[in-house]
Amino acid sequence: MEEKPNRYKLTEYWGIRVLVTWYSAFVLIGLLFFELPDGVIIPLLGGIMAAVAIPMTRHVLKFQKRNSGHMKRSLYDSAVFFFWSFGIFGTAFFLIGALISIFKSNEIFGIFFFLSSSLFPLGIAIGASKQWDMRDVFKT
Repeated sequence: MEEKPNRYKLTEYWGIRVLVTWYSAFVLIGLLFFELPDGVIIPLLGGIMAAVAIPMTRHVLKFQKRNSGHMKRSLYDSAVFFFWSFGIFGTAFFLIGALISIFKSNEIFGIFFFLSSSLFPLGIAIGASKQWDMRDVFKT
């Protein structure tokens, strides 16, 4: 059995911690500056989207197990890498876009919305990194 690549280990280990810290901080910021309904709902929905993306990505990759007789391990590895890189790229894209909006927008609530919900694609990368272990089902 091959050892899991470091990119998947790091994503699996730190991804959940980053998401929990990020959304907890934004719930606190939302409570302090934007009061109850808006300041809490937006970060919670971002956290829910990230949490739901993990099992959804795992389910999509588990579906490939049914085709394990016709699929090679290298193709499965490519699918896992695709979902992982899509999640990392999406997170970076939304986070950079939110940081740019700080300098271009004067609306504080819009900046809070974009920043608080920008990490939800990280759930896709976490789900893909957790599914890497299933690669031993496929033939080489």
